[in-house]
Parts: sequence; structure tokens; C-alpha cells
Amino acid sequence: EGLPANDSVFTQIEMPVMITTNLGTIRLKVLQVQGGVDFKKDQVVNLSYTAEVGRGAVKLEWFPRVQMMAGNRNLQHIVPETQDQKLQERHLAFIDWSKVFFALQQFKNERSWYNLSMQPEMLQAIIRQPSWYNLSIPEGELEPNTFRKVKEWEEIVIALLKGYTERYYNMIKAGFLSERMEAVELSPDHPNFMDMYRVEIENSRQDIIDKITKINGALRELEFGNDEMIASNFTIFQFLQHLYKPLIYIDAEKYRDVVKISPVALNKGEYQFISQLKRFFEQSPQFFAEKKLYLLRNTSRRGIGFFEANGFYPDFILWLIEKERQYITFIDPKGLRQVNGFDNPKLKFYRTVKEKIEARVREKDPDVILNSFIVSPTPFADVQHWRDGDRIADFNARNVFFMNEQKESFVQMMLEKVVSG
Repeated sequence: EGLPANDSVFTQIEMPVMITTNLGTIRLKVLQVQGGVDFKKDQVVNLSYTAEVGRGAVKLEWFPRVQMMAGNRNLQHIVPETQDQKLQERHLAFIDWSKVFFALQQFKNERSWYNLSMQPEMLQAIIRQPSWYNLSIPEGELEPNTFRKVKEWEEIVIALLKGYTERYYNMIKAGFLSERMEAVELSPDHPNFMDMYRVEIENSRQDIIDKITKINGALRELEFGNDEMIASNFTIFQFLQHLYKPLIYIDAEKYRDVVKISPVALNKGEYQFISQLKRFFEQSPQFFAEKKLYLLRNTSRRGIGFFEANGFYPDFILWLIEKERQYITFIDPKGLRQVNGFDNPKLKFYRTVKEKIEARVREKDPDVILNSFIVSPTPFADVQHWRDGDRIADFNARNVFFMNEQKESFVQMMLEKVVSG
């Protein structure tokens, strides 16, 4: 029922969440790091150079602010054009490496990476192997014509080495945790399940308050069954193959000052994925004739170290059950505009889960098959900033699908790939 929120201009409504399936009967498996494993206590990370971090893995766009006085009052900032360049020995020779070392030590301490060991000499060796970074900077800023620029070069070196250190540390962490994963049975006390949504609505939107109140009553009376459009880009709905109901989609930016929802509601990409999955499920009874489908939104922070270390934190876990076999699939509806190529850890996770995790998990659970996919709302045309003649088929081969260009086919293609291997 409606309650006064902490902020008096909001009405707060608590809506119950209900598990839709008897978990004790279906006995779904989930991955987690084995009990007692502690990466920071069990593994020392010695920072060194390795090509395995990936070519161009660290990108730095360096825009020194150029100031120009317009008249006597207006200060304008202009950003010059940049070029991809590398630091040369003529720049590195002037660097205060003790300053760099202490900056990296502070960076390490801020992240509590107390199992990371680094040496000043190694920092110099790493920066002198330039293949791992891309530096975009105005050409003149690397011209050694004034000592004023030395401080700026030091800042660039520190920023680049921070990026490398984070990439290297997470690479070692991912390898360590990948060898210590296990499959356990999903239970109702798993943190991916919650008891209720807390919805706060600005009091001037009585229309939204009335609709949420009505849905809340239906849920409490166990009578909620129809999808409800609350307002434009704000929907409360159910997909019975999802392990709890209801699900909420809202354009968070549009309703930023009007509606607050906790736990966080689905975004547009996540909603689009569920909608297409639901559509395929309802229209493809033959595909599911001998299979059962289950879906769960992955909001839990349990095991997050494993996923974050691999640069891939999936929004959904999907199960296809075929007789005794469980196909467990991690799905991430995420954009690709900030991804720099196929070497990105997020795009390589499909191989990690197959090559480094599945075989170990199947030693105890031979009927568990693992997969991961990215289903991207980013239009294919918008990834031209890093693809080199790659076709959509090249992305599909790496378990990346495009929601827009492949709207009618990506769910079927993904699920067929799941059961084929």
C-alpha cells in the first residue's frame, strides 16, 4: 500500500515479488567461486609485461585544455585535433620514475590490491613496450621544446600505467578464479531473488500512483496476470519463464525526477531482449517441445569478482533443460560503442567460459554446458570505429548479436548455437 516516502513530495509503494517456479523440483545450477577461495590471500601478483593484455588494450585520449580569451570577459575552451602517437625515449628520459612509482603505489592502495607487487624498473620496461596502448594527443604536445611539457608527459605515463596495471591485475585474477568455479543448486535464498520492489512516485503524478496501487493490490491478491503500461516507456509485466514476477521496465532518464525504483528496473536493452525472447518462446513450440526454458535477471553481487575480472558481468542467466542436460548461458545486453575490438575481455569471455571453466565444472557435473553471449542494442553501423571489414557474421561467430539488424532472428540463432555445442 502507499506510504509517505522520506521525501514528502513522493508516495512510496512496496510491491511484492513472487517466485514463479518450484526451484526444488527443477534444480537449476548456478556458478560460483568455490568456498574458501580468496584471491588476495592465495595469489601474489607480480606486475610485469606480457603481450597477453592485448594490443591497444589501454586507450588514452589526452586533451590538454587550450584557453582563449574572447574580449575581456568570456573564457572559451577549445579542443585541438589529436593523433595516435607513442611515447619515445626522448620523452621517457625526462620522467621522474620515483614520482611514477609512488603514484602507482597510491593507485594500488586505493583499490586494496595488497597482493600486487610492482618494481620501478618494471614500470619503465612496460611503458617501453608501446603495443599495449593507444595514445591520442595533439601532435605538438609531444614536441620536446619546453620543460613545461615534462610534467604533462609524467601524467600521461602514470595514466597509461594505471590502465595497464588494472588490465594485468584483472587478467591474473580472472585466470585464478576461472580455475576455482563450481556449479551449485539455485535456491530461493540466492541474492538474485528479492522480496519486493520499492517504488517512489512524485505526488503530482497521481495517474502513476493509481496504476501502481492497483497492480500492487493484484499482486498481493495473487491476481496479477496482464502486462500493464503505466506510462510511455514505463511497463510492469511478466514472462512466466522468468523465475520471479513482476518485471519492470522504465526509461530511467525520462522519469529521473518522477519515479524511483529499487532494485533498479530494466533498461531499454534488457527489456528489448526479454521481449524478443518471450516472442520466440511463444511462437516456437516445436523448438521447445522437449526443452524447458528458464531465465533469471543477474543482479547479485555474489561472484562479481569473477565476472568483473573477465570484463563481463552478464545481466541474465538463461537455462535450457533437455532431459538431464542443463545448458547454462550468460547473456549481456550491452552496447559496443566503448568496446575497442575483438581483443576486449568482454568479447573474449565466450571463449573463457568454454575453454577455462566448462571443462572443470563438468568434472563434477558432466551434464552442465556453459555459454555466454552479448546481444547489443548498438546499431552495427556504429561499431565502425574499430571493426576492420568485419561483417555481422564475424560478430556472430564470436557470440555477439545485434538486436536491431537481427531483431527477428538473434534469439533463435543464439539458442540453436547453445544446443549445438
